[in-house]
Amino acid sequence: MKSRVLGPISALVLGCFPVDPALAQGLNNSSKRFVSPAEIKRSDWAKPREMARTWRAAIVRVPTGKGRSKSISTAALANWIPRDGGKVPAVIYMHGCSGLWSGSKYRVKLMADLGFVVVAPASFARQKYAQSCDVKTNNADMFRDVLRLRQADASFAVQQLRKLPFVDQKKVVLMGLSQGGVTAATYKSGSGKTKVTHRIIEGWTCNAWWPEYDGLKASRSEPVISFVGANDPWYQTKWVKGHCGTKMKRNNGSVSVVFRQGKLARTHELLEHSAARTALKAFLQAQGLITEK
Repeated sequence: MKSRVLGPISALVLGCFPVDPALAQGLNNSSKRFVSPAEIKRSDWAKPREMARTWRAAIVRVPTGKGRSKSISTAALANWIPRDGGKVPAVIYMHGCSGLWSGSKYRVKLMADLGFVVVAPASFARQKYAQSCDVKTNNADMFRDVLRLRQADASFAVQQLRKLPFVDQKKVVLMGLSQGGVTAATYKSGSGKTKVTHRIIEGWTCNAWWPEYDGLKASRSEPVISFVGANDPWYQTKWVKGHCGTKMKRNNGSVSVVFRQGKLARTHELLEHSAARTALKAFLQAQGLITEK
């Protein structure tokens, strides 16, 4: 495991994305009609029809050439054919606690432009979903069992992607930001249809007071890269402070990127900055997931 400590850099000015109609249909904190946590039973966590809703409402992009990609639906994925007719790597991207937003679309496009087919399940598309955080107060303790739902949605998406004939079975990446990063860290990868091969964790420390949130469940065969700001405002209590590098397997190519200086030390959404993207590309190249320089 490598650990990198990076200093201040300039922020990337993001391009503007048009508002996706799906984002106004209950797929984020500002529009979702939540239920009480008490209304969600254990049997709802992995209910097939609930997980299927998250898949159908997902943001999806596929590569169309070097540095290019296009948006399609999950329904259209079954008939999509890569330009060269070969196999392509895949990413399952898990959004944060407030649902889908422009940053979700940015990260999906980032990975698709690098050559991945990317699916970002919309967990807020579930009919029964309780609010789990308030981004105005950095309160992430509103619905403890949300992690079980998110893990189920990730597993469902992995299984659906692995069914597609063009997916390279040796290159299935689980990626997430914030609560999505917690999901990527704690996901229990199987040996077959639920297996992921690599993990990308953004804006999470792998440290928590709730045991099911704590730690890193990646096996030695699953290299991980994680990103966190040392002074991320979400993670300043003693229970959650730190970084995922302390939980990583050694000598398997895993990398912990910790920003300790300047603006990025206080930043939660790190892949919107060039230093983080450069480290990510280096990891993807080292793992043979991409060949782009």
